[in-house]
Amino acid sequence: MKHHANESFVLAGLIVLTLVGRAYAATAVLEPKTTAQWTVVASPTTNIQTKPKVATVTPLATGTPTVKVGWIGPTDNITKVANAIQIQAKSLNALISIPPGLALSRPVTISIAYISPRPAAGNERRTQTYVPSVGSKFLYGDPEGDGEARKVHLDITLTEPRPGGGIYSFNVPADVMLDPLYDVEISPLIFTLVVGCSNIGANQIDLNWYAPNDSTYRKYQTVHFAGQEGERFTIREFAWARSEVSATANLHKVVVWYAETGIHGGFGPFPGPGQENNLVPGKTQTSLAGLVNSSGSTQDCQATLDFTVSYQLRAYFGAPRVRDHR
Repeated sequence: MKHHANESFVLAGLIVLTLVGRAYAATAVLEPKTTAQWTVVASPTTNIQTKPKVATVTPLATGTPTVKVGWIGPTDNITKVANAIQIQAKSLNALISIPPGLALSRPVTISIAYISPRPAAGNERRTQTYVPSVGSKFLYGDPEGDGEARKVHLDITLTEPRPGGGIYSFNVPADVMLDPLYDVEISPLIFTLVVGCSNIGANQIDLNWYAPNDSTYRKYQTVHFAGQEGERFTIREFAWARSEVSATANLHKVVVWYAETGIHGGFGPFPGPGQENNLVPGKTQTSLAGLVNSSGSTQDCQATLDFTVSYQLRAYFGAPRVRDHR
């Protein structure tokens, strides 16, 4: 039995943007307003909306800043909440939170619209009033769709009642990149020699495959065994698994073939990548049914090669897992 070394790695991404506390590398970008312009209108039904200029925020490294982060709202309460917003994103989940403990003189309501390029049934909006004792949390899960990475826009609106009627309103826009992560597992391969082709003695079989992480298609693995027609073999070395894999990992689907290497054995060209060679995204599937001929023989053996590729979409921040249906 001979093997080629198998490379492995785990891909995982955690995108964290924190407007309070330590700064993290992030793909979530909040567009701050460095100044705020608003007009107070006497009508009690009129909303007061700021229209400040948009700039780029650089989160501070330490401390619990408010205005210094870059947001200046129409009121001190709104300014505190705006500068306390924290955004975390991983796989298809985004968690937007405002920690407890902000001292507000009036209630501030947070309303978030999630604008996704792959909405399940229209874009969502969720609203809650900030409670200083517990803070606020908004957990969002984007639909899996095609399993590719996508940018989701968060339209965060903060409002506060205005004395005498009406409201103050302030917008905090942000974008997050969501990249679906999967746990992928390939089962051991069951090899059944249905029709043998050896002229003398047992059939000498080389089972060969390119593992998904062999991006060059140069280090195929081999298991050799001898068997009679009708025998069944479990190739445990064929099994493979990775956690938190995204489409950007560029792992390919497993490529497998076999050859009878006895007295009449011969080799044709080795298989290469298929047309749909990206391992993820994907759904749980079994290998193609039916007989497979040996490679390069003048008199082909026939065998079945049975294995399963399982996918599980990962969920984070307490979001429920989505079961993978075949």
